[in-house]
Amino acid sequence: MNLKSTRPTARVPSLFRALAPPSGTHALEGTTDPGTDTERWKERGVMLRVFVYVFATHAFAGFVRILFSVGQNARK
Repeated sequence: MNLKSTRPTARVPSLFRALAPPSGTHALEGTTDPGTDTERWKERGVMLRVFVYVFATHAFAGFVRILFSVGQNARK
């Protein structure tokens, strides 16, 4: 039975290709477990999304706060 044909493959976006560990090797241990690279990419993707979402939320909240402070000091 060929296990490689049953395993799903994930395509890496070209933007993040430079950050990837060498193909077929585990970044920390030097093993050749193909499932470990996929899991590391999933972790990286989640952490990147969390960072972007938190940053965007804070930027939006800061913008709304500026709007309220400008509106409070406006002539009525």
